[in-house]
Amino acid sequence: MIIELGIDLNISICPDEAYVLNCYIKTYQMENSFYNLDYIISLGEKRVDLYLSAYQGVLGRLTNIILVYSALGIYLIPIIHDLLDGAKVVYCLFAIIFLVMIVVSVIYTIRLLIPIRIAYLEVSDRYSTDLRNQYEKRFLRPELSADQAKDAKKMIDDYLKASYIAELSEAQQINQRVFVGKSSFYYRALVWGLAAIVPYIACIGFHLSRKEDKVQKVHFVYEEKIVNCNKSVYV
Repeated sequence: MIIELGIDLNISICPDEAYVLNCYIKTYQMENSFYNLDYIISLGEKRVDLYLSAYQGVLGRLTNIILVYSALGIYLIPIIHDLLDGAKVVYCLFAIIFLVMIVVSVIYTIRLLIPIRIAYLEVSDRYSTDLRNQYEKRFLRPELSADQAKDAKKMIDDYLKASYIAELSEAQQINQRVFVGKSSFYYRALVWGLAAIVPYIACIGFHLSRKEDKVQKVHFVYEEKIVNCNKSVYV
């Protein structure tokens, strides 16, 4: 017997296997249908946990920014000292660009670290007690027959699930906004920190060359003093 599975593939199997497979396919489609409230609830809970885990992962990568700041902080004070000491215009330009990039990166890092409201899935009796009792008082009337009472309970169950789905949707939106916002702050802080390496290297080069010039001047003054001292001795 040949059955079609909804894709471009035909499989030859016996009638018994075809019956079992068809039952499995129908069950799978029912369980994973957006008309199935249980499936929507399961999907919503997974998405809430997914965005929460992704947000925590962003905070876990904060060490990358700290490593960049550690490297940039080695010559930070000498660079500022040279800037205030009246260095060349080119050096001042690179130093100002470097400091501006660092400040922008730090601002984004601070915004990343600012606490923000996160949605968690809490265990609550609201749906199993309070809200259910309200729906039962409204729909479960004593004059209903057994079949009508059964249908009313089914409707109440759907209402409760729909209310829970609305809460899950709100929690999902909150965590999604938090994840997107914090990811943006992390990315910008890291990019600005890495971009600051370029003027930072230029400033280090200027600083080391300026330091060598000062050392040479000191040696020159020292040698000049020695020469003057020798001349005074001979005189």
